[in-house]
Amino acid sequence: MTISNSIALLYIFGAMILLLMAAGCIQGMERYERRTYVLTVLLLLGAALMLTGLSIALLVNPAMMLRRQILQMVLRVLYFTTLAVFTAYLMLLMQGDDIKLRWRVNRPIIAICLLGAICWAAETLYTESGLGFVLFLLGQIAIILATLFDMAIVWKYRERLGPLQVKSSLVYLILPFMALLFVGTPYFEKVLHMLLAFRLAYLYVTLHVHRNLRYQQERAANAQLQLTLLESRLHPHFIYNVLNIIYYLCEQDPATAQKAVSDFSTYLRANLSAADERALPIPFAEEWNATEKYLALEKLRYEDDLRVETDFKVMNFLVQPFLLRSLVNNAVRHGIAKKEDGGTVRITADIENDNYVITVSDDGVGFDTSLLKDTGDSHFGLRSIGEQLRQIGGSMEVTSSPGAGTTVRVNIPTARA
Repeated sequence: MTISNSIALLYIFGAMILLLMAAGCIQGMERYERRTYVLTVLLLLGAALMLTGLSIALLVNPAMMLRRQILQMVLRVLYFTTLAVFTAYLMLLMQGDDIKLRWRVNRPIIAICLLGAICWAAETLYTESGLGFVLFLLGQIAIILATLFDMAIVWKYRERLGPLQVKSSLVYLILPFMALLFVGTPYFEKVLHMLLAFRLAYLYVTLHVHRNLRYQQERAANAQLQLTLLESRLHPHFIYNVLNIIYYLCEQDPATAQKAVSDFSTYLRANLSAADERALPIPFAEEWNATEKYLALEKLRYEDDLRVETDFKVMNFLVQPFLLRSLVNNAVRHGIAKKEDGGTVRITADIENDNYVITVSDDGVGFDTSLLKDTGDSHFGLRSIGEQLRQIGGSMEVTSSPGAGTTVRVNIPTARA
């Protein structure tokens, strides 16, 4: 086996590795970063084609000059194509959907790459003349300009890219300059394309490292959010209070303690079940059953200081889990519990103008609604309800003032319930 054949096999092996990387990108593609992965796949496929073309060029009979020239022209056009695609990849990482800025940046790089591709590809037809040298020189200048342009973009937007992406982008851009050591030798283009393949492999690895880091960060953030959400729904202090009350009732009133344990079991089962399937709507009657158990347990603590009134004109519709429980919990904790002589929580359900209307009102201490967005975790449930309602075209209105109680009105389109 000749040296040329060995090198050709090495190119083919490198192309196969790049194709496997492209397949890995396609398999790991996520919806919110699909375009980034598509561009990465295009870069990897371009490099694989270049290595394949180089291997074919080595195996083609030197006497077939025309075929070699055509192949060389295709490889040079592919090289500039990857430069343009990489600029699009950078802009997508930094700007996302800012189409105007992406087009403003991509336009000059496309012009440079187009000019460079024409000059460098045409040089293969004039290798023995002075024009060929000029075309070759213009092609190399285009490569340098495009690379410097991308480096300037990376440096300008380094804070948006982050350290890992900046490092990988700079390595990607600087590495081909090592091929300049071989300018004027038969090995220049071979080294250039090999470096291109190597830098794409490095970019691929970095992309997956970045993706895994982001996945771990998102996973940690989601876990924290789920803990906060679960805490806001289960209310640990409420659970402690109920257990203490049941403990004392076991001696003083065993029958009441037995009913309290049954209500508490139903309450916990409903909450934990809804936490696992929180995106699925449930019948309003089921939501009210869990809320009723919660109120029964709170009455063990507040006794006559907590009064409940209901008026349900309609119950055969669906609601998101925890919707009514969160509203009633806010009324008890932030309204009635803070009032010295207690108060009344009134819950109604009706249908008005193609909307199911749920109203939870209390005559507790009330609050300034302008401060609602700054109350932090104390009204986490209200914020969660508002977000859920907006997703289905519903709405929530909060009316309150200090000393006058609070009323929360929820509108759910009949078409969605």
